[in-house]
Amino acid sequence: MKKVFFVMLLLSIAQTAHSQTSPVVLSAAATSSGAGSSPITCLLDPRCQGYWSPASLDSGIDEGIYIQLQNPISVEQIEVCAPEGARPLDFQTFINGASPIDWGPFDSPKNPKCQMVSDGSLGKVKSVFIKLNG
Repeated sequence: MKKVFFVMLLLSIAQTAHSQTSPVVLSAAATSSGAGSSPITCLLDPRCQGYWSPASLDSGIDEGIYIQLQNPISVEQIEVCAPEGARPLDFQTFINGASPIDWGPFDSPKNPKCQMVSDGSLGKVKSVFIKLNG
């Protein structure tokens, strides 16, 4: 079975117009990483051209990416993007350790290869875990 590749962008992690400092990332890890995967910290940078791929042979079922920040920040949306030609992703998003959010993902109006998790504002976010369902 083909592995799933994806890139995650926390769109509001970049410093805001009112903020002089970027958020401090305490942890950025994957449950596993396949050959060629970029460091998870790279995926937080909009200029990063990398991707993440799970190392498992089952398309990454129950694999994922975890990010924890030092302090909560306001996040409007999270985008998960698949490469050209990949099948749509089946994933769940956990914010601040809570049960998976029950809305989204929605197709991104900015990028047809991406899906976004958003209702306009995710509120204050300190941690995110995106889990592949298969």
